[in-house]
Amino acid sequence: MPTWTAEKMINWMQKDDAQVGKMLVALLQKQTRQEQHIEKTVLRNFQGFSATDAPRLTIYAKRFQYRGFLTPKELYVARKRLHKYSKQLAAIANEKLS
Repeated sequence: MPTWTAEKMINWMQKDDAQVGKMLVALLQKQTRQEQHIEKTVLRNFQGFSATDAPRLTIYAKRFQYRGFLTPKELYVARKRLHKYSKQLAAIANEKLS
């Protein structure tokens, strides 16, 4: 039985700024190397970011990796967009527990 659910991920991202950045990085790691490099989604493999979100969220994930934090504006945008990835994020978290 999975420990993490989509609902738990949404609740967690609302409470923890650093976790928002870590979630972005986890989704970025699901992108192909090419997608990470060009900051766009090429494959429709339901992994990582959607084509609409890839340019902005890839930049946010890379900024978090470099700086270790997101600005208040970046956090606001990221939280709004991350909701749609809550199931994927729960699956990633549960993989790490296995």
